[in-house]
Amino acid sequence: MVKNHLKRLTIPTTWKGVLRKEDKFIVRPCAGPHAREQSFPLNLIIKKLGLAKTSKEVRHILNTKKVLVDGRRIRDDHFPVGVFDIVSFPDIKKHVRVLLDKRGNLTIVEVSKNTTQKISRVINRRIIAKGKLQINLLDGRNILTDDKTIKRGDSLVLELPSQKIVKHLPLKEGSQVILVGGKHRGDSGIIKNVSATKITYENKDKQIIETLRPFAYVITEL
Repeated sequence: MVKNHLKRLTIPTTWKGVLRKEDKFIVRPCAGPHAREQSFPLNLIIKKLGLAKTSKEVRHILNTKKVLVDGRRIRDDHFPVGVFDIVSFPDIKKHVRVLLDKRGNLTIVEVSKNTTQKISRVINRRIIAKGKLQINLLDGRNILTDDKTIKRGDSLVLELPSQKIVKHLPLKEGSQVILVGGKHRGDSGIIKNVSATKITYENKDKQIIETLRPFAYVITEL
């Protein structure tokens, strides 16, 4: 039990919005691209949506029905689903996206449009053979492109599962951001200034706040 599960008291605080009252032991997520506080196991999502009551029922659904995360079929209920990931249930035509609420907690939001698009942040880039640019994204994806204007800290809107770049969202003055870390996690606003290590943004309450660049995630309406 301890190896494959977490006690309710030991889970990241960001998970609490998706837990049910009866959840005393929670499936431990397997290793993945997302930090633990920015993701939770697929098992929790299926239970929270009311599609299953027990982990046994969750596993049955995953083995007999098509459940997609970012366009890829997943059969492991421990699989970590992170911020901006899309979970689709084609058999019942249901799609949900994982987001952060204003308190910085993970939440599940049902979506009906752009269900094959997601936003991901660039965490690294390098030039490889034949002058191609390899982009490494926060969700573990690696993409090759000729667009040399894409920088570390920018975000990309991707078409799934093809991984075609639909839109480039640069980390610059005037861009909209949401904070995924730090004491202002969950807050959002418009960038006023960008330096080598920090950004300054204005939130909806007209407050001017400074934070570290890695905490800022450039977003757009999907």
